[in-house]
Amino acid sequence: MIEREGATVELSCEATGIPAPTLSWLKDGQELTRSARVSISPDNKVTIKGIVIADAGIYSCLFKNPVAQVSHDIRVVVKGRSIVTSTIIVS
Repeated sequence: MIEREGATVELSCEATGIPAPTLSWLKDGQELTRSARVSISPDNKVTIKGIVIADAGIYSCLFKNPVAQVSHDIRVVVKGRSIVTSTIIVS
């Protein structure tokens, strides 16, 4: 997934099992930290508002139950904002 800096990104995963699995979200192998910009909804969707370069990485949804575990990786790439500059030379 490629997004421009400043965009809002939504990530989702689904899995079923018996017994029902629990879901954990990871970023680059570490538990995803919630913040004012990063939220996890009751239906397990991750929303990142105002995405920045530091948000780029591998997001993993990890489903576990006593029988098994399964994960899925989502690569998030953040494109920086374009900056246009001009130089005026006065002689």
